[in-house]
Amino acid sequence: MKWKHSKSLVTGALSAALVIGSLTVAGSSALAQTRVNVGHLAPFDADIANTAVSVEVGGSEVLTGVVFNQFSGYLELSGAGVAPGMTLVEVFAPPATPPAAISDTFDLPADTDFTVAAIGGPNSQPLEYLVLVDDQTAPAAGNVRIRIVHAAPFADTPVGTEVSVRLQDGTLVDPGLTNVQYTQDSGFLELPAGTYDLKISTPDGSTTLIDPLPVDLPDGVIVTVFAVGDGVNQPLGITAVFGDGSFAPLAIEPGTRVNAAHLAPFAPVLADTAVSIDVNGGEVLSGVEFNQSSGYLSIAGPETVPGMTQVEVFAPPGAMTAAIDDTFDLPADTDFTVAAIGDGVNQPLALLPLVDETAPPAAGNGKIRIVHAAPFAAALPDTAVSVRLDEGGVVNNLNSVQYTQDSGFFELPAGIYDLVIATPDGSTNLINPGPVTLADGDIVTFYAVGDGVNQPLGITAIDDEGNASALALEFEFIPVPTLSMIGLFLMMALLAFVAIRRLT
Repeated sequence: MKWKHSKSLVTGALSAALVIGSLTVAGSSALAQTRVNVGHLAPFDADIANTAVSVEVGGSEVLTGVVFNQFSGYLELSGAGVAPGMTLVEVFAPPATPPAAISDTFDLPADTDFTVAAIGGPNSQPLEYLVLVDDQTAPAAGNVRIRIVHAAPFADTPVGTEVSVRLQDGTLVDPGLTNVQYTQDSGFLELPAGTYDLKISTPDGSTTLIDPLPVDLPDGVIVTVFAVGDGVNQPLGITAVFGDGSFAPLAIEPGTRVNAAHLAPFAPVLADTAVSIDVNGGEVLSGVEFNQSSGYLSIAGPETVPGMTQVEVFAPPGAMTAAIDDTFDLPADTDFTVAAIGDGVNQPLALLPLVDETAPPAAGNGKIRIVHAAPFAAALPDTAVSVRLDEGGVVNNLNSVQYTQDSGFFELPAGIYDLVIATPDGSTNLINPGPVTLADGDIVTFYAVGDGVNQPLGITAIDDEGNASALALEFEFIPVPTLSMIGLFLMMALLAFVAIRRLT
């Protein structure tokens, strides 16, 4: 088969289809009229909120606040037998802010469904529209109709964007689905209904670029599958748009991912700890403050070895010279946390790489790891701590843990735990968070953070999705001897007050 070029694209939001491992949808029953489904597939910013746009059709706003990877669902432009004719479609980024980032006019015929998607932005690929005619003809009994569209601007040359579309065993879905370039589409293919486990690979099939989880396509389904993202601003992925106009990003096999965490207390004012982070020379985060994390960022697709990966931290954001710069040799199909640590005084600013486990714990258990990232002393022996239960017992033999050391992952029965970070002998509590609930199946890393001068000592928990949250600390009760002195003072003051009243 021959691949086809389509012209350009737009923006959208609304409906959603279900996708968890597999998805099931009904076919379409289009009425005779002219309709357009507007989609936003332009990954022009790393912050999803900053990709928000508004869309005007014929000078009237039809969508606003639409972000990357959303579609509008079908919007009716004219009734049956009426040709809309020359139709102006404009995209404004930010919303309602002229001039239009994308503007084009299309001569639309009567009684036709269209998809108009905004694409491009990164890698010198222009922001433009990709226009597709949506054929709603039902497939033969027992079949589905699927169209595959390359809308992922992950390289700056046509040859650099070439991909093939294969099954998990490496077989091409169709003989023509190789050397597919950005903006090309397959046209509709008719395939038997069933479960499909597809992947987007390099043209020779040697490297997997996008590996969605299997999808269930029942009899009669009409679906367009878009390859999306640029791999830097927004991860490479697959978005499915169905014959009824609904859409769903497909769940992706994770490949190699990195969670960037900012645990370096180098300034006393939180706003002054803000940094930007580059991976392999491209900015992936900006304005990140102490005790925040990025969530997992895709570095490479499944079965792909990222190899030497440079991570740079700039303070303040966008500074000319990196405050921290290191390179890591990353293997395939692994999750990592790379934490910025140190305060620049007691301990140098540095990056701490950790391999994150994703295998679930045994039934009824949670899995935790404890990492010492609190630079509160200049000599490593002086940073030694123990990890204990509130009543004093040592947890998992963690009785002399120094700065940058970690416990590795270990399992505990699900339940409520009241932990403390103390001196090695347990005589003094250094960090005393409130009780935490470890639920069945939880995977959590607890970081001891802060230096006690710029930023207070505390505990930051990062879950298996890469989300960070600072634990609330317990109220430190006044010791009993101190309470006794206060009580004695109050009693003496009361007696004095009574004596004075009697004298007067």
